[in-house]
Amino acid sequence: MTESTTIRLRFDEASHESVDVVPVGTHQFRLNDTPLLATEPVFAGDVIEAVVQADGTSRFVRVLEYAPLRHYSWVVPRNWVESAARDAYVARVEAVGGTWEQSLGGLLHVHIPVEASFDADAELDRYLKSDWPEA
Repeated sequence: MTESTTIRLRFDEASHESVDVVPVGTHQFRLNDTPLLATEPVFAGDVIEAVVQADGTSRFVRVLEYAPLRHYSWVVPRNWVESAARDAYVARVEAVGGTWEQSLGGLLHVHIPVEASFDADAELDRYLKSDWPEA
């Protein structure tokens, strides 16, 4: 099994970000992280083509294979991020074979296998409201 590595991924000429990947072929990488600066829908689990540039960054070319996952992204309240409700929600995500990522404090990405019947939106709504009874 190939180990993870970090590349500096570029989607445009103005910026790049560090992304954890697993090399799967020449100029091919499976994303372990969802890139925040992507200019098109690209998520953790997808296999991309990226070519190393003279400055050492890797320029995104295209998605070669989409992960068999349904992807969700939300901005969640900062106080929910540190709550028992958040812990319970991500435990449910993991129980159905899904994964999750949290970035920038309140950006939540959830990746659910397509065959799972888990309704990530409805479940998140339920867990968010558990912290705010008045909602």
